[in-house]
Amino acid sequence: MGAKTTDYPLSYYLLKENNKLQLKTFEKPEEGQCISNITTTPLLTKAFGLTPGMKFTYHVERAGKTTENEWEVFTNAYNRTYIYCHTTQSVAYFVNDGTLFYFTDFEGDKESALYAFYLAAYKVLLGYYKGIMVEDNYPLTEFNNSAAMLVQDFVAPFYRFAKAEYSIAHINCDNIHNPTSIILQATAAIKFVGNTFKQNSFTLIIENDKVARIEAAIGKEKLIATCV
Repeated sequence: MGAKTTDYPLSYYLLKENNKLQLKTFEKPEEGQCISNITTTPLLTKAFGLTPGMKFTYHVERAGKTTENEWEVFTNAYNRTYIYCHTTQSVAYFVNDGTLFYFTDFEGDKESALYAFYLAAYKVLLGYYKGIMVEDNYPLTEFNNSAAMLVQDFVAPFYRFAKAEYSIAHINCDNIHNPTSIILQATAAIKFVGNTFKQNSFTLIIENDKVARIEAAIGKEKLIATCV
């Protein structure tokens, strides 16, 4: 009491406007706004609570072929946590801060189920709020278009004409108070000068305290990965 007010942003909060919720990250609410803290959902925190030593096997269907992918969670010498796919030798680095699960980098096979999961779960809010939309931008390097990236590098100080946009929405759960099944839907859109050039869509089904199913529509191909 009596201390000087510090002009400092809040890490995460929910803003309610026009009966819709928005996730705000590292922002400062304005006077008169209706805000609240974020309550996490146990099913989501357990499904995305990936700790070193955890192993998963996914039954992957793509282009008429079926394979089994073995995933394992590790932490490296720099204390970076990541998922390693033994089948494709791919790596997806992630952070879980208790409120958000988000990926920071991917290395390896961009035809793999792990890459589809990286795109689908790029930034996941660990509390279920029906209809809420979480948005972010992928690094343009994730989408192989060397010509566009070269031009963007030259004009970056003046104008950003190319964007790789990510969004994910909470679609449905079977019980709002104690859910056993949650469905999330995500999109990855590449835009040039405001026009959508390419769009991929994803569905994540969360059940039994894990990501039970990953469905991806990438271009004209479909991928389904089921945790077995």
